[in-house]
Amino acid sequence: MTHLRLALALLLLWTTAALGANALAQPQDSSRVTLSNPLAAQKMERLSAIVDRPLFSPSRRGAPTSPMVRNPEPQTPSPPPPSLVLSGVVMDGQSAHVVVLIGPEKRVVRAQIGDEIDGWRVTQIEGRRLVLSLNGRSATFTLFSRDVDQ
Repeated sequence: MTHLRLALALLLLWTTAALGANALAQPQDSSRVTLSNPLAAQKMERLSAIVDRPLFSPSRRGAPTSPMVRNPEPQTPSPPPPSLVLSGVVMDGQSAHVVVLIGPEKRVVRAQIGDEIDGWRVTQIEGRRLVLSLNGRSATFTLFSRDVDQ
């Protein structure tokens, strides 16, 4: 306990001496005074940015440097062409229809130009070919073939 009191007394004495030494220190040449805070020599008008944009404000923003160019929204990749087999083409004058078997369950779908098959649009039916399109991509199916030309 006495060691603790002695340490506290020494700490108090040292702190008082350090503060007293700074308070009594006089600058030797008043023209060469250096300020401990360099901003103290500035006029408040020159420091208006500090008031206008406080450092810890959530709305603080840096000065605009150039117009921002936003990247377009990331696009999700287009789905692959449907897994189908073109099993029939019917042409009657001005219109054309197709019969396709979709997926492993061989679901039967009838379609014409403009219809959608699993999100892909029928854009062309001619002879033994069916063309489906989506987002600038196209897939071509031929009669009774599982091969897809992209």
